[in-house]
Amino acid sequence: MDKNHFCAITFPSTHLALRWETLAIKENLEVKIIPVPRQISSSCGLAGKFSCEKLEQVLNLCTGKNIDFENIYQFPAEKNGKPQLIK
Repeated sequence: MDKNHFCAITFPSTHLALRWETLAIKENLEVKIIPVPRQISSSCGLAGKFSCEKLEQVLNLCTGKNIDFENIYQFPAEKNGKPQLIK
């Protein structure tokens, strides 16, 4: 996973973020729980980081396992680039 270009998914609760991580790992998805990036929210919380190439698999996981999420953002490779809301 490129550390500069990635997607992040946000959740309404810490519980859902941790559940998502557990289920994604069981599906052999390379994911990581991170603090919600400051570029998308100043509030505390957890987000899931994953390769944007796996977006469809992440969406299917959330739908299939009834995991509510708030938003998905794509972070550009440029260090100062702004994240884009994609879902």
